[in-house]
Amino acid sequence: MVKRLIQFHRSVMPADAAQLLFLGGIVCLIISQHSRWWTEQLINDLSAQLFKRGESNEQIRVNLVLFLSFARYPLIFASMAGYFVCFWPGEQPIRRILGWICFPAILSLGAIWGRLLYISIQPVSVLESSGSLIRKIASWPVRPWTLGPGFYYCILGITLILVYVRLTAVGSTSLPVILPPPRGSEFQDAVSWKRTKRLVWVLIGPLFLAGPMLAFLTMGLLYLSSSHLPAYLGTEWFVRLGRIVDPIIAVGITCWVAGRDVRQAAWHSIRAFKPQYALLGASVPIGLSVIISVGNYMFDRFLWAHGFGASWLPEFRSYFDFLDPWLSLLFFGALFEEIIFRGLLQPRFIQRYGLCRGIFLVAIVWAAFHFFSDSYFAATDIGVVLRLASRVFTCLVLGFVFSWLTLRSGSVLPAAIAHTLFNVFVFSSFGLDFYGKDWVRLVLWAVVAYVLFRYWSVKVEDEPGAVATIVEAEPAT
Repeated sequence: MVKRLIQFHRSVMPADAAQLLFLGGIVCLIISQHSRWWTEQLINDLSAQLFKRGESNEQIRVNLVLFLSFARYPLIFASMAGYFVCFWPGEQPIRRILGWICFPAILSLGAIWGRLLYISIQPVSVLESSGSLIRKIASWPVRPWTLGPGFYYCILGITLILVYVRLTAVGSTSLPVILPPPRGSEFQDAVSWKRTKRLVWVLIGPLFLAGPMLAFLTMGLLYLSSSHLPAYLGTEWFVRLGRIVDPIIAVGITCWVAGRDVRQAAWHSIRAFKPQYALLGASVPIGLSVIISVGNYMFDRFLWAHGFGASWLPEFRSYFDFLDPWLSLLFFGALFEEIIFRGLLQPRFIQRYGLCRGIFLVAIVWAAFHFFSDSYFAATDIGVVLRLASRVFTCLVLGFVFSWLTLRSGSVLPAAIAHTLFNVFVFSSFGLDFYGKDWVRLVLWAVVAYVLFRYWSVKVEDEPGAVATIVEAEPAT
């Protein structure tokens, strides 16, 4: 068993292990965009220093957030370019890495760092001497504890990428990123796989900008002609409308990028299925949420009894909340993701890499798809790592369950139902919260994934009559 796990782990890693440095650097750049670039200590120091100039703590914070929202765009470009170079390094990959990735990232880093330095050395009085300003400039950069995780992860990302550039220059490694070759790869359609790689890059890179750009082009024009729009943007109706419009736009863009055959495959993935799979797709998230709430109640009840009633008496109904019916609009986003990842990418990855590797790699792409939208602003340095690990583990365990539903039913709709209900229970905070609740939920989903693949095999359509299970994964060749 351990040997098979090691073989499987090697089969889903890049053939050149040094490429992990490059991929890790890109992920660090993405994390830095959504992390804090300053600490509360720095804000308090700046507030105390600039109080005499009439600037409040809140005003300083707002100005920094506005500046950061613009200064990070070169960093966003660097991250997207990093993914692009992974697939298409060109004839001069070092030049592309330095010009498309390192330079924009350093530009954002220097701009944000320079802005904080500029604010911190501003004189609070016209009588302040130039010597005092020089001392401020000399002392501020040597206080790294006042900088947030955004700085550290940006610097770490640039460092990892520069180390990879050095290895590339001496001939120790090269791009593009290549996985161990799959068996039967000679039967793959090269043109179709090129379109698949292009679709993957769009999903994990520029697609997340489509919604904000279209919103700016549409809402921005309306904002100039209507005085009621700002009030509307702050209402729940705008959020609810976004849950419908954003997935539709995303599906349209991905299908347009991938070509006609992908549009046909997307329509083919939404087809009739046996009703029991819809029931199963709904029962898994509902059942696991009920199990967690009941377990939490029983544990609190045990503590109450153990303390002879010294604490508050747990009420069973307080562990079950009524769900917001408007959360059902999350179905549109879930359906989009299932069409793209389970309906379009999964068949191609399974055909190329086999059942387990295909599902695993699609789940990794699915996790990378969420990196740009995840926020680490309130997380500490270690908290960022834990949230990143939670995102990857979530997509892996859910990906296997949703893939099983899709392969068994022949449609993405049961997986979309399960996906929707999972999001509903997460966003609604169903039941009382407790430390480690999210990880308990993920472990239960992992158990479900194992049981499904262990005891109910699935058939792969690209290999008529072939049946495979998760315990029959073949090592890479």
